[in-house]
Amino acid sequence: MIEKADKITLRVALSAWGVGAYLVACETELVPQHLSVSGRLPEIWLHWQVWLLAGILLFAIRDVLDR
Repeated sequence: MIEKADKITLRVALSAWGVGAYLVACETELVPQHLSVSGRLPEIWLHWQVWLLAGILLFAIRDVLDR
């Protein structure tokens, strides 16, 4: 069961970081306008720092579960 939780938290953490990277790319206008989510989502979801922190917390949880 711990192995499954470990695998899930790793995947979710990496996914959160992927979303954060995509939002940084949108913010710096590296993503074409028709693929950008700027102005289409509620403001709280567009902060890439939230997604970065979520990934960090999930990695910390994963580390605690491994002990």
